[in-house]
Amino acid sequence: MTTEGSARIHVSKLEKYMTSAKEYVPSRAPVFYNPLMKVNRDLAISFLKSVCADSNANINMGDPLAGVGVRSIRALLETGSVREASANDINEQAFRLMKRNARVNRLNERMTISQKDANVFLAEHSEPGGRFGYVDVDPFGSPSPFLDNAVMSVCHRGFLAVTATDTPVLYGIYPKKMTLMYDSYSPRLPFLKEVGVRVLMGAVARVAARHSIGVVPLLGYVERNYARAYFEVLRSRSKASSALEKVGFVNVSLDPLRWEVLRRGEPSHGIGGAGPSGVLCGPMWIGRYVDPDLAAKLRDRGLGTSPQCDGLIHKLCGEMSDIVGYYPHELLAKACGGGALRIAEILDRLRGGGVMASRTIFDPAGVKADTDFARLTDVLTKGATGP
Repeated sequence: MTTEGSARIHVSKLEKYMTSAKEYVPSRAPVFYNPLMKVNRDLAISFLKSVCADSNANINMGDPLAGVGVRSIRALLETGSVREASANDINEQAFRLMKRNARVNRLNERMTISQKDANVFLAEHSEPGGRFGYVDVDPFGSPSPFLDNAVMSVCHRGFLAVTATDTPVLYGIYPKKMTLMYDSYSPRLPFLKEVGVRVLMGAVARVAARHSIGVVPLLGYVERNYARAYFEVLRSRSKASSALEKVGFVNVSLDPLRWEVLRRGEPSHGIGGAGPSGVLCGPMWIGRYVDPDLAAKLRDRGLGTSPQCDGLIHKLCGEMSDIVGYYPHELLAKACGGGALRIAEILDRLRGGGVMASRTIFDPAGVKADTDFARLTDVLTKGATGP
């Protein structure tokens, strides 16, 4: 037995699936449980505490790929807003282990446990009266096969959380696979982690719109080997159309490096995406990926789940997610003429030069800046001022 948060859970013997002192291969275990994803689950607890604080809501949770059931158990024990949870896993050993863990945590009457295909489970909760207030899709790999049924299983003004661990695909390292899994295209760009979150959000928005459902992205980030996104679900055709207005493209010139954001049907302003040195990337989410209101709620009400989660929240609160793209360390060094300036000094110079800039959660040595690379270089090397 192990402990995570307030939950006591029986899991497979983790030491059998360690490849090193810090590496664990959960897919080899008879029942999936990854202790290294604790921060993912910590933030889910903080999120639920934050979004439900105003309404004192008592919501029901859907957990279609539950494994040992830790995500549902923690939500029931720690949030104060989840009144019941339906935890499902097609694995027979997981089904038995979840029942055992429900008993250990005295949650038998608040936790419904099933052994079904995840899509069947979600489809069975897609009709009015049976939908969930919160669904958490946390697969091993891509969430794409579950997105249609997931959005259908969430009630109006409910919430959807999605994890993707196929980050090499989302980052554009395997662009053909990105097209297959997310119906999007991007090569490996300098701001590849942000591309991953935006492609994931755009895929969810487009899937939802097919069912006349709108989604409002509330939070997106990358941590360890996964991308994660949270959405509010609005069952409205007009909201679906509004969401699609924020799904567009990023037109990137690689030599010289420049990029521009394009909405559907909007012409390019001359950046060479169609030329030999450029590429048109997308579709992807081009709106903000951190909602300021949610960030404020997380800061005010979501702290205290764990130190690691608190650190993540503080970083998210400072994210300028309206700016598309960021400059990683190697590009900042190039812009500085090869010298290694501290991030704080880079930010001071950019802000002094009239450029909106901030750190980014995607790269501890990177910077988000509302300007092109030529202007970035000019400000950092010449101390230029003005817009």
